[in-house]
Order: sequence, then C-alpha cells, then structure tokens
Amino acid sequence: MDLKNETPVMRVLRLLTLMAEQETLSLEEAHLLTGLSKSTLTRAFLSLEQAGWVHRYLGNHKYTYIPPYSDKLRDEQIECVLKKRLAVLVKPILEGLYQITGLSTDFTFMFDELVIVESSFGLTDARVAKRAVIGLGVDLQHSSMGKAYSAALAGQHRDGMYYARKKQFWGYKELKQTFNISAIAIPVFYQQQPIGSINLAWFDTNISSYEETKVAEQFLTDLYQASQRIADAISESGLDITPFIRIAQIK
Repeated sequence: MDLKNETPVMRVLRLLTLMAEQETLSLEEAHLLTGLSKSTLTRAFLSLEQAGWVHRYLGNHKYTYIPPYSDKLRDEQIECVLKKRLAVLVKPILEGLYQITGLSTDFTFMFDELVIVESSFGLTDARVAKRAVIGLGVDLQHSSMGKAYSAALAGQHRDGMYYARKKQFWGYKELKQTFNISAIAIPVFYQQQPIGSINLAWFDTNISSYEETKVAEQFLTDLYQASQRIADAISESGLDITPFIRIAQIK
C-alpha cells in the first residue's frame, strides 16, 4: 500500500486491525509494523484512546486494543476485555496517587488468580522489570497486595489496617527476586466484597529507603481514598464484575 496516498481514516482502520491481532504494542513496534512515523502514530493512538478503542498502560507504556463488550463473548474473552476496561478506569486514579505520593502503585483484581491490571510503575525512574509488570500474578502469602486481599476475603480486615510485603520473598509469581522492594497495601472492596487490592511500593536502597510505618502515617488515608474511588468508578461505569466476586467470610 502507498502510505503517501493513505487517508487518516485508512490509517486508523489499519492500525486498529493490527492492534486486534496483537495483545500489546509499543510505539516502536507499531512504527516497525506499519511504516508510519512515530508522530503520526502518537496522534492516531491518542485519538483512539480518547474514543475508547485503545488503552495505553501506565505500567509499561504499551498500547492495547479494547474490543466492544458483548454477551456473546466466551468466558476467557470476557475476562480479557474486563481487564482492559478496569485498567482504563483506574489509570487516572493511579496517576493522581503517584502525584501525591511519588510512589509506585499497583492495582490487582481477582480472576482465577490475583493479577496486576494496571500500575503506575512506568511513571517512576526505575527501569528494572518495567515492561513485565502488567498481567503478573501476585503471591497471596508474601506480597502486600496478596496479604491484603487474603485478609479481606477471610473477614479479618478492619478499617485503618494495612499489609506489608514479607521481606526476603519476591511478590510476583512469574519473576525471581532481583532487587528489594518494600510495599504496603489495602484491599479494594466493591459492594462490600473484596475484589482486589492496591498498594504503595518503593525500592529499598542505600540511597533512598522509607519505613513502612512512616509511609503509612503519611499516605494511608490517600491510599484508602484511592481504593474508594476505584470502587466508585467501577459502579459508575456499569461494568459487570459480579461473576468474579468471591464472598468474604463474616467475622
């Protein structure tokens, strides 16, 4: 195809077709696959994101296609679409929390396992594992997010509580521990039932380190407010997440 004679509409349609065939695409990957300039692609992606067809992840800056929701979708397709639409909803909330705290935040949702749906890790200066954050399964025993969700599901969580990452253990199932991270997390509730968790995380280094209690004292209220905003956003969106809700024990 002669790219010079390609109309803007044709470019968008070709880009959408390509996006539908790929799970995610970086700007560089889209440039190599389409032959379009990065400036043209950036404008096209922005238009598609504003129209609700594409989401750009905070966690790795990659783009993903958001297909229309339909009752005819298979279960695994419904889960895939829901993950992407949840990422769209929580993105501005995680951005706002990062602006307040300067710390990375992950949002997890319980599907068959507790999975990171969106993360503000990509807003930090850290490059380690940046492109591997989205979609990671979270350890329920050692990670702050897993502990927060598990406590809520067991009916043990109380307002004002938070959960710290267990030292010397890596909190993600798919990655080995290559650096030390501290984190505190709280559960996210929807219709009074736990659906996932949200955290604040930071690297422990000789140059910069924070005590968990100090972070909690300064930012725990902001973390709880973000958790409530996520629940409100889901409610206002009309997304049906009820098939994935697990009923917490009453204690």
